Amino acid sequence: MTTKTRFSEMEMNAAFKRVQNPDDWRAPIDSMIRVNCFAEVDLICDAIEFYTATTPQVFQLTNNTVRITAAGYRAGPAGP
Repeated sequence: MTTKTRFSEMEMNAAFKRVQNPDDWRAPIDSMIRVNCFAEVDLICDAIEFYTATTPQVFQLTNNTVRITAAGYRAGPAGP
């Protein structure tokens, strides 16, 4: 099965690495990161959905800082 996205797999992989748990990519996601624009947030959210099959939540903390959370692969429909 092929999933169509707006972004390349290379872009999504780099974006996902910004928010994934560095010890276990299948773990829940809870990251505070700096972003330059909303398109960057869109890319990260698409990456989370692509890699974990879960829906992220985004909380704007400051003009350029967001907190992004998601259940993660293991807790989502694709996990064990």
